[in-house]
Amino acid sequence: GPGAAGVQPFEPQESVGASAWTRTSGGRISQTGWSLCPKSPGVAGVNAVLLNVNKAVGTLAASVSNAGDVFAFTNDSTGLTIDTASGVTGIATNNGSIAVTTSTSGDLTINQNISAGTGTIAVTSAGKLTQTGGSVTADTLTGGAAGTVDFTPSANAIANLGTFKVTAGDFLLKDASLLTVVDTVTASGNVLLWDTNATSNITIGAAGSVGAGGAKLASFRADALVISAGGSITGGTFELAPNTASAPVTLGTAGYLVDYTAIGSTNVRIGAVTVGGTLQTPTASTITCASDFGLNTVALDLQAGGAITDGGKVVTASTLSGSAASVIRAGASSATMGRFEASGASGFSVEKGGSAGNRTGDGPLTEDAGPDAMRNAGTSNVTGRDGARTGRRRERK
Repeated sequence: GPGAAGVQPFEPQESVGASAWTRTSGGRISQTGWSLCPKSPGVAGVNAVLLNVNKAVGTLAASVSNAGDVFAFTNDSTGLTIDTASGVTGIATNNGSIAVTTSTSGDLTINQNISAGTGTIAVTSAGKLTQTGGSVTADTLTGGAAGTVDFTPSANAIANLGTFKVTAGDFLLKDASLLTVVDTVTASGNVLLWDTNATSNITIGAAGSVGAGGAKLASFRADALVISAGGSITGGTFELAPNTASAPVTLGTAGYLVDYTAIGSTNVRIGAVTVGGTLQTPTASTITCASDFGLNTVALDLQAGGAITDGGKVVTASTLSGSAASVIRAGASSATMGRFEASGASGFSVEKGGSAGNRTGDGPLTEDAGPDAMRNAGTSNVTGRDGARTGRRRERK
């Protein structure tokens, strides 16, 4: 029965081998020593559940019904799966915080819902952290892992993303709430934040930062990205694309991306993001500029299902590349043309206004059909590998 002050303690070495195990209490469930060794514990408590010492279990499920009370569980040297056990499914509290950890070794796998309501969920894995089913619901998600963290199979409900560190792997999150990064999120590999909410907004807060590995991708799929003063994004390549398919994108003043302020990447891709190592079909229908855009120290890759136009503005890049269905027009600044593909009948219209500077092409310009017109009102220097350009092409000054 319950111990002192309504606390139900464990007996020394509660072990049931490969069998399921259930502990139900009308009060608090607490473990201060000894060990717990069932294969599949199901825990149901009214008050706080604290199981943080010497456990080696395979499957975990828990429910805490008292408002604001917490659930904490640490598994030692064993992989842990959050699933269904002894009639309990997933982990749920009544707006109380949840902390689940695998220590020393062992992956953490989420097969069923974890819900802390307005509380915080902290998940830490000594190996990988993988969501294969269910959803994660919390005001704030924090944690860390030695290996890749993948929350993309399900649309979760997380308002704030707090401190999260991935030592050797990627951090991937798909969220159905309006997501705000409130602290430091880092991974040695790629970072992907994908907001599927109807208004699809990701905010990097004043104390928030997202950092991918040195040559890795920092990718964001959302209809709006806001970087607050003090916030930052780093990584080898910054990717940004709308969540809504076939959405028009405007760059520059009051546009989808105003400039590169607080983005510490030397490569920028707009209109499509990479998922699972594959560049996805562009979700940008068209890309245009509301004002001059870009820097001559940053390579710019534009991906659109329809036309890419400069709107009469200046597009500046160390290398300009991309893909579109119809017309591509580059603005009046110097840039190196990388690989650019056009699949529509209108082909290319690449222009450089003014008389200063050259435009060079060090990658193939390809199109499925239609002419490729290279035009320049001033000096023109268009170069490229023999045979690199395919389809009909003409150059005009």
